Amino acid sequence: QAALLIEQDDVRSAADRVKQLQAEWKAVGKSWARDDHQLWQQFRTHCDAIFAKRNHAFESAKALRDEMTTKASALLDQIATYTQHSAEALGAVHADIDELVAEFRSLSLPKDAHKTLSQRLTQLMSDIDSKRVSAKQAARIEKDNSIFALSARIRFVEIATLDQQAGVNEQRD
Repeated sequence: QAALLIEQDDVRSAADRVKQLQAEWKAVGKSWARDDHQLWQQFRTHCDAIFAKRNHAFESAKALRDEMTTKASALLDQIATYTQHSAEALGAVHADIDELVAEFRSLSLPKDAHKTLSQRLTQLMSDIDSKRVSAKQAARIEKDNSIFALSARIRFVEIATLDQQAGVNEQRD
């Protein structure tokens, strides 16, 4: 039975089944010493192969999780560079930022890293959005100030024109 489990693709269930077989082995009790030792060595070889296969699968999965975490961190580092850009420059790279965010969101992150990395993304995007909003507000204020300044000049010209006309009218009278 242990030999057949080596070929099983589901290494977790194979390892669990091997543990059950080991418990059953202990429950059976001892046989002739020489036979018992030889059978145990064969059984143990199969068990070790299954556990090695499981460990390899776990290590491969861990390496993949670490790779995804590293890739996500690198993407966040790239996004973080955009927080140093001016608001005008951010407008020009909006598509690049969206692409990096989409790539980040497409990653299958491990549970332990997902929350921390997602919070960092949220903070970075908040910083970028705040810069954009501040720039829009500053532009709006500058536009309003320009309108008020132009309005004041027009008023000044109107008053000067009216004063000049009043002076001309007084001279006629």
